[in-house]
Amino acid sequence: MERLEHLPPFPEVTVELMRLLGRDCADFRKVAGLISQDAAMSAEVLRMANSPLYAGRNVSNALTAITLIGVDRLSSLVTTLSLHKMVAPVTKLQGFRLAFRHNLACALVCERFADSQGLSPQTAYTAGLLHDLGSLAMLVLFREAYSNALLRASSAQEFLAAERKQFGFTHTQAGFALVQLWKLPEFLELVTLDHHDPAPGSGLSGLVRVAVSTVDALGFAPFGSAGPTLGCPFLPGAPPQLDPTQLEMALTEGVNRLELEFAMAA
Repeated sequence: MERLEHLPPFPEVTVELMRLLGRDCADFRKVAGLISQDAAMSAEVLRMANSPLYAGRNVSNALTAITLIGVDRLSSLVTTLSLHKMVAPVTKLQGFRLAFRHNLACALVCERFADSQGLSPQTAYTAGLLHDLGSLAMLVLFREAYSNALLRASSAQEFLAAERKQFGFTHTQAGFALVQLWKLPEFLELVTLDHHDPAPGSGLSGLVRVAVSTVDALGFAPFGSAGPTLGCPFLPGAPPQLDPTQLEMALTEGVNRLELEFAMAA
């Protein structure tokens, strides 16, 4: 896994922002100060604050922008921008789109059911978005070879075995290593390492495991040979009348929106 060390890490500003925004009461002045240190991030935050989504206001500074946008949207924007820089060389690969749509769907499910588990929605969103950080990193490292491996696979266990055979390590091991190497928030360690563990889990890790199974069942699996399956795993805190079809429609709309935002990111 030595090749992982050659990947460009998440910027220190981004890592610190993730820590600040994951707290219950984020200090907006500190957050604004950090954002101002990154020209690309500052430009994107101001672009969003001045968009029609926020009535096209004339916002010219980071503090006003983040107050208007809010912690949840800012947290997802910061993480998305960091991912954009990392995966820019592979966004045209078919395997990337499968993997990334899977991550986006997991992020939305985690965010939606975080409150019922006593978890922070923005932390849950970040965990869902980055649980497959290792897969995205391996796409950058191995390009077409890894993309083709994703397209051939039909299940997580099959894919993990194929990764070990072809690349010498799995995306779960790679993700765990990168969280430590880049000094990302500690909650991502277990999330990246055990999200394919079939045993029931608890807390943030347990929520991500269920989210992975749920979005895979609804047609958002990152594997080219997988398809929607009948039934939907039990979602913690989900109302009994939850209709999987409605959830699938909501996820499709949300994932398409986030994909568009990602494409527009600086």
